[in-house]
Order: sequence, then structure tokens, then C-alpha cells
Amino acid sequence: MLNRRTLKDEPTITSTSAVHNDGIKTRSQLLVSSYDLKTEEEDWSSLSGMRFVDHEEMMKMLNIVIKAHTKEFKYCKNPEILAHRQVKWGVCWKYTLRCKNCTYMSPVIKLYKEVDTNKPGTNPGAPNVAVAAVLHDCPIGSTKFQELFARMNCPPPSRTSMQRMSHNVGKELVKLNRTDMSEKLEIVKSVNRERGLPENVINVTVDGRYNSQTITSRKKPGLNATQAFTLAIETMTERKYIVASFAQNQMCWKGAWLRGKGFDVNCPNGHEDCTANLYRAAPVSEYQMGKEIGSQLALQDILVKNATTDGDGRAAKGIDDATRALHPMWKVERLADYVHLGQSQFRASLRAQFSEGMFYGRTKEIKKEMKKAFSQDVKCRSSMIVGQLMEQYKRNTDDVCKDLPKALQATIRNNNMPGTSAKQKCEHLGVNLSDSSLKFLDSMDKQFTYKQEYEKKPEVKRRRLTQSGEKILEHREAKVKSKERDVYRKGQLDPVPALLSHSTYCKRKLPPAP
Repeated sequence: MLNRRTLKDEPTITSTSAVHNDGIKTRSQLLVSSYDLKTEEEDWSSLSGMRFVDHEEMMKMLNIVIKAHTKEFKYCKNPEILAHRQVKWGVCWKYTLRCKNCTYMSPVIKLYKEVDTNKPGTNPGAPNVAVAAVLHDCPIGSTKFQELFARMNCPPPSRTSMQRMSHNVGKELVKLNRTDMSEKLEIVKSVNRERGLPENVINVTVDGRYNSQTITSRKKPGLNATQAFTLAIETMTERKYIVASFAQNQMCWKGAWLRGKGFDVNCPNGHEDCTANLYRAAPVSEYQMGKEIGSQLALQDILVKNATTDGDGRAAKGIDDATRALHPMWKVERLADYVHLGQSQFRASLRAQFSEGMFYGRTKEIKKEMKKAFSQDVKCRSSMIVGQLMEQYKRNTDDVCKDLPKALQATIRNNNMPGTSAKQKCEHLGVNLSDSSLKFLDSMDKQFTYKQEYEKKPEVKRRRLTQSGEKILEHREAKVKSKERDVYRKGQLDPVPALLSHSTYCKRKLPPAP
């Protein structure tokens, strides 16, 4: 284990070409000496650009300055207030003001509200906490956020402070998510009690997501993914709440930095503040993630009856093994995913042997395209029939298996609507939102609900299908026209060799006369 003192006492490694004999510093040394990424206490003498300040705190600052200047410096008849010092604190600011015509100097005034953490040290600014919470829900990181601030003509915050704040906020969000998932499990239990079912028996759908679109990598051995995330979503209610989650992570910046410095450390837990929970050469496993999810549910006295997964996933087996550790006689049954089941049906239709006159066409390729269209039509018709049966029998388990059509919708659901989720996170982190912000978040929830109901309307579904059919027809007509306009024939652009006689090839050429 490495402590902080070991890292602090490490000698600084500098390049031999960094300092010349005449004492002239290189460009990299000038950049390091002029801008420190580890501190936020910098003097910004320039007043150009935009600043994010709290309106109430700014009014308080003006009142403090006016009262103090009027009381202590009565002889100053023409006060002119200037910014003596500006301290950047993330996206927040601290100001010290002075009078140009006298010696008045105000104390350091914070132009932001703080979040009381009940811990020693300086309390974080509420806007900094809110920014870290927002970045957890956005696909942008610290670098793009700095670029966004710079384009808005605002001094960007330090990347180090943003990373530190994001690390602290992430821990609190993990606690909030676990509490929220426990509350949603209680809702599922109450629904089971109202239906007369065992309250601790649920059905879930499980799927994993990776930070890579390909399985293998050309640059390193093993899998291309370094992070994997798995969700377990209940299928007992219409809301399809997220009840468990687990992530596997091979990435640890601090461990990689220590190994680059020559320290013999291995992640995970090979050093202090290790962020990885999987060895960097170990493959990510849906079985292990399913086992962790099964352990989370089993510890809350929840038994999984059916687990819906895709064809190549082993999460259901992991849930089954984790549940058997506490309940040896229990068995988790795996069900096929709705989307992958349709794809399997499509592939089976392509492999089927049809009669010679089943599909018309002059060539084999045309018949193959007709076979694909037929297989797609069979899959769509089967999906429509299953959907109609689900509506007809009110999702009754005895008549129609209600778990198969839910996997696709469950993967795009959240426990709460976007506005409600944002309010809960801010309240949990101690950030007080204004009335206008709360109204805006409420309007987001209303728009989200309206869009969901709008997509379910029959006329909207009919219009979407009609537009999709028109696009397919237009694409097909364009493909046929492009073939008609194409006059290229095989070999017509190849160079034609000159026709030479047999004597030209065989007759030996004499050397030129001198």
C-alpha cells in the first residue's frame, strides 16, 4: 500500500533538455509556471468576460460595501468601487472590492451559496455541486465543459477541482440510487400484495452495456471494452422500475500513473483510492454482474422467478447461483428477450428451405432479397399478434406470457422522470433550487409524459409506419433507377493491349547503328 507521504516525497523527474545553460525556460516550463491546474486561487485582474454570481449574494455585497464605505470613509465624496481581487472557485467567484479615491478595502465576499456538509474544511459551492451532478447525467466530461465555458466567454473552472468535486458527488449519488431502488422495491411489494401474489417474488429483465461497440480490439489483447454496466428491471408493474445495478470497471487513472512512475501496484485495491473493481487483463463478465445483482436482491429478501436476457447473456445463471447461496431450493428460470427472439425467428426463416417457385426473380440475388422481405414480414406480423394478445388478455400470465414483450421498453426506462430525478439529486446534495428552476423541472416532467402518451396514439403509430414504408419504397425505386442508369460493363475500363504481329515478339531487335 502506498500512502500520500510516499507520493509527496517522490523526487521530481525533469528532462535534461528542459533547462538551458543560460537559464532560459522552455515553453512547457513557462506554461506550468503561469497556470497551476491544482489550485483555484488565482488573481483575475481582467474584468472582461462573463461571471456566474448569485443575485442575492451580489445584492448583499453591494449593501455591505456601501454601508461600510459610508460609515468609515465619510470624507470620500466621490467613491468609485473597483474589483481589487477575484478568486475563482470552480464556477463560483469570491470578490474583494476597493475604492479608487480612498483607502477602503472590503473583506473577501462569496458570491455564491454553500452546501453545508457538516465536515471540517471549506463547504463546497452549491453551483459546483450542481454542475458535478449534471455532468454525471450528460455525455460530456470536464474538458468539453471547459470548452463550453470558454466559448461562452466565461473563465473555465480547473479540471482538478471539477474531478475532485465529481468524485465526491458520485459517492453521494450512489447512495441516493441505492436508496431509490430500495424504495421502488417496496412499491413492487405493495403491488404484489394487492394482486394476491407473494410479495418477495418478482420477474426481472437483465442486460449489459459496454463502453465499446466491438468485441475485439486491434490495439490490445483481449476484449475492447474496459467498462460494463448491467441493470435489473422489474416487469411486475407498468413503470418497470430499476431495482438493482452493478458496474465492472478496469480503468484506474491513479494506478496507471503509479505504474508509469515505476511503482509496482495492481488494481483493484492495490493502492489508495482505487476506482477499478476488475483486474485490467480480466474479461468483463455478464455472469459475474448477474451474480452481484442476485446478491443485492437476495440480501433484501427478494426472489427472482423469471429473468429475461438476450441469447448470449449469462446474467440469469449468475442470478440463479447467487440466489441459491441463500435459498438452495430456489431456481431462476431464464426467458428469451423479445428483440433477440424476433431476430432468431428472422434468421430461422432465412435458413428455411422453400420451394423453387416461392419467390420470383430473374437472378439469385433478387430471390434472396424477396426472401429477406418475407422473413422480415413474418417477424413483424408475429410481433403484432403477440402485442394484440397482450392487450386482449390484460397481460394475464395464464393466457399470454407477459415478460417477452417488455424487454425492449424496459431498457429505455428510468425510475423517475427527468425533472423529478434532477430535483431529488439536488435535494440529496443540499442544493436549494429557486422557484423558477422548480417550475422548469415540472414542465420537463409534463413534456416527458406528453411525449410518452403521444407516441402511444394509434394515429401516430400509423403515420410512423406509413412514413417508414414510403422510405423503403423510395429507396427501392432509387435502387432500380440507379441500375438503369448504370451502363458500366465488366472489363470496359480495362486497358486494351495493342495488336502486334508474331514477328514483333519473336524478332530480335538489333542495336542502333553508331
